[in-house]
Amino acid sequence: MKKLFFVVLMCVLCFNIDAQVAPLHVQGINVVNAKNEIVNLRGVSFSWHNWWGQYYTANMVKELKNAWHCNIVRASIGVGPSNDYIKNPEYALKCLDNVVDEAIKQDLYVIIDFHSHDLDPKAALNFFKIQAKKYGSYPNVIFELFNEPVNQSWDELKKYAVSISKVIRKYSDNLILMGTPQWCQQINLAVSSPIEGVDNLMYTLHFYANTHKEPLRASLEKAVKAGVPVFVSECGSMSADGNGKINEEEFSKWLSLMEQYKLPMIFWSMADKEEVCSLLRPNTDPDGPLKDATITDWGKLCKNYLLEHNK
Repeated sequence: MKKLFFVVLMCVLCFNIDAQVAPLHVQGINVVNAKNEIVNLRGVSFSWHNWWGQYYTANMVKELKNAWHCNIVRASIGVGPSNDYIKNPEYALKCLDNVVDEAIKQDLYVIIDFHSHDLDPKAALNFFKIQAKKYGSYPNVIFELFNEPVNQSWDELKKYAVSISKVIRKYSDNLILMGTPQWCQQINLAVSSPIEGVDNLMYTLHFYANTHKEPLRASLEKAVKAGVPVFVSECGSMSADGNGKINEEEFSKWLSLMEQYKLPMIFWSMADKEEVCSLLRPNTDPDGPLKDATITDWGKLCKNYLLEHNK
């Protein structure tokens, strides 16, 4: 009898641990949990791992959860530039594992992002097969198939999305994200010609508020009113080149729109480069903690927003 009680108790404890982060699925335009309750995802993206991999640490993940109140982080595994996933896969996967493993421990959602501007189906298939097989059973994990398409047609991207999704679906039913052409700006294409044959899929939109203003907001609103599920997996308050002024007025309009429709949002990015979109000041210690003096003005804006809304 005591043995039976112990087995039941352990099963309950294990269930409770696993249940801290609920599996996500798309319902209408929103992300919901198993009870069909909307999950408000708000968090921060790590920058290109090949340039700022020093911040891909367990300490940074814990810091973003505990001090910033992120409920999601995004691991941007760089593909294309120097020291990227193709040229140095061991380093890329080490950075990725650091973030994903700690996110799972911390009960955070985490996006595995194939952070590229160009199509590389062979590399992507290999990458997502590895990741889906390793992490696909964890409800925390979200798969982002293509960071920011630039020169590809929507037909090309749709075929790519279906191909990669088939590999992921062999191991996982988790949420999948896919970008649209021109740096994830053409969300209207998902309205007129959605991806078919892939369930639990959302389309990503990226904006930088000092560049992208009312026309792109109108396109987003038209998409969600048409029933297209949109995930803002990268955004900022500055210009699209990562610099320019912090346009709080336009950024506030974006935030209001996203909150109105309860759309997920990820702020860019955990880097210490001397540019406006970096959350950290140069030479910030990767071991933390992140003191006010090490956080940029943009970083403080993001942190304060997260503290207020992710209570």
